Amino acid sequence: MSDLKTLETLEIDVHGQSAKHIIFGNGYKYLKHLISLNFGRCSPPVLIDNKTFQFVPRLIDISFDNQCDMFIKSGGHKSLQNIRQLYVHRLSIDFEKKILEFSSFPFELNLTPIETLSFQNAFSGSFDYNPLNLINLYLRDSSLKNLRMTENRLGESLYQIFAPPQSLQVLNLSSNKLEEFALELMNIRNLSLQNNFLGRFLSTHSYNMPMSRNRLEFIDLSMNGIDNLTFILFRGQPNLKYINLNNNKLQKVTFVVSRLKSLRYLDLSGNNFETLDEKTMAMFEGLSKKTFFTVNLRNNALQCTCITLTFLKWISRTKVDLLLNDKCSLKNGTIVSINPIDSIIKRLQKECSTYTYLAIALSIVLVFILAFFILALVYKYRWKLRYMFYLAKSKHYSYKASTDDGEYTYDAFISYCDDDRAFVLKDCIANLENEGNATLCVHQRDFLPGQDITVNITNAIHESRKTVCIITRKFFESHYCMFEFNMARMENIHSRDGRNIIFLVFLEQIQPKEMPLMMLELVEKQSYIEYPNDEEGNIVFWDKIKEAICS
Repeated sequence: MSDLKTLETLEIDVHGQSAKHIIFGNGYKYLKHLISLNFGRCSPPVLIDNKTFQFVPRLIDISFDNQCDMFIKSGGHKSLQNIRQLYVHRLSIDFEKKILEFSSFPFELNLTPIETLSFQNAFSGSFDYNPLNLINLYLRDSSLKNLRMTENRLGESLYQIFAPPQSLQVLNLSSNKLEEFALELMNIRNLSLQNNFLGRFLSTHSYNMPMSRNRLEFIDLSMNGIDNLTFILFRGQPNLKYINLNNNKLQKVTFVVSRLKSLRYLDLSGNNFETLDEKTMAMFEGLSKKTFFTVNLRNNALQCTCITLTFLKWISRTKVDLLLNDKCSLKNGTIVSINPIDSIIKRLQKECSTYTYLAIALSIVLVFILAFFILALVYKYRWKLRYMFYLAKSKHYSYKASTDDGEYTYDAFISYCDDDRAFVLKDCIANLENEGNATLCVHQRDFLPGQDITVNITNAIHESRKTVCIITRKFFESHYCMFEFNMARMENIHSRDGRNIIFLVFLEQIQPKEMPLMMLELVEKQSYIEYPNDEEGNIVFWDKIKEAICS
């Protein structure tokens, strides 16, 4: 080997009986240009100590293939004085049993000028101390710029870990089955979290902890099963230029990038987008006014329908550099070419205008039907609604008599038209109050002056045991008489548990066809009396009324 004085790269398999035989001997000192060493198969493992590379001190790049176990023993840094790049596939250590031994690995590297460190499929198994934590701890003052830990089993969560080395600029943690990750990014410019399981975590958290300002320029979150992202995901990252979200399950842009003035490229390819909403389009349009901004929407099932027409119009006029599929899907599932976009827009405008008129017509019909039903219900329950309103207005809404044994202010409220005033003031008061000791409520005498008449009527009915209606043809023509009758009927239904409180007194002979339907029901229940024309009948007449209002 000593004759290969210009050799720069050496690929070698190592075989021996024990680790002590794996020493690059005195002959290698003549290979003064050897800077790169690649181990293929190793048996036994390569254990780097202070003598392993003592005769090849100029090594810059050392790589261990996936069939070669290695480890750095105490003092190993002395033979790695010029190492810049170290690529490891397998470590000669059992993390489940000897976790504390791994601390010597980053400790020794901290004493070297290491810049790039790669662990690919090197960690497999559960352990108490995360290897990334130990690397961050022991290499925090190192010159490490590029750290790659891919296809490992680093645990489901990397949430509470030490801050990375100040010098670290590139961190690749792809394919580690991570479910949670948050890190103080500090001076990291390139962060790759590709092919993990961070979808659920990133729907509520950011990977940037504690969302402080940093120098991150590139973030790769592709292939993480993401269907929703928190709006604060990219907060505090003003230097972001490239965001990779491809091959996820996104249907809508829920994150905010409007403040990322340096953003140049947003990769949304391979998701489930059918369109973009107006808020997202406005956000992207704002970015395109500040810089050349590209959005990749390829391999999404974009739709060409009436619902997405606004999006298609935006595509035709936007300054955003859009990378799109050549085709889109119509409403019926037919795949059509999206180019030229203007022809698609014209076609949809023609189709959608018909749907628009139809939708307007159906909406108007629906409004009319709804209004009709509402008016029908209001009409059907008009007296109940009025009764409830006036009862509430008179501050009696909370009161409800459960029986007719309650205390009432009046025995009866007399409802009559103005033409029958003389009969009420002379005959009724004389026979029922003066001789019969009943207490009557007569509106000309007992209504409170200054109070709304409808409130006076409602109060009178509510505070009287019975309501006596003096029925003549003029009674039917009087608005307030019919109002009193219907309010008494509502009181009968809603405040007296269905007990009848109305008593009809007919002063005239009236045919059934002349009476309202509701009044006929009371006549059928025999809740009425006719005024007699003889003196003997008069005595019975007043006795019946006394009995009715006091029962």
